[in-house]
Amino acid sequence: MFISEQRQHERANFRIRCLSSGENKTVKLKKSVSTVLYGLRVENQLTQINLSEISGVGRSYLSHLENGDSMPTIEIIFFLASAFDMKPSELLELIDQEFSKKKPTKRN
Repeated sequence: MFISEQRQHERANFRIRCLSSGENKTVKLKKSVSTVLYGLRVENQLTQINLSEISGVGRSYLSHLENGDSMPTIEIIFFLASAFDMKPSELLELIDQEFSKKKPTKRN
């Protein structure tokens, strides 16, 4: 399949724009996942080991999620939601609410 040079250039520029605008969003999403999972685990008085045993998700991976180093797959969302006795959509809603919070503005 032949793609013109102009089209290749447009695609490259699109990728650059996505990366530059998406990096901060990806970091923010990982932080949102981290905040929600840690909060739910503490609220339910679970250790990472307890949550790992209940959910079937490895303790090390849970640590990566809570530290904002990893992004969960949909499969992991289902396992974790079940461990917290909620629907996956409810867990995603909590993450979305955290993600949608406005960043506090700085006062001078």
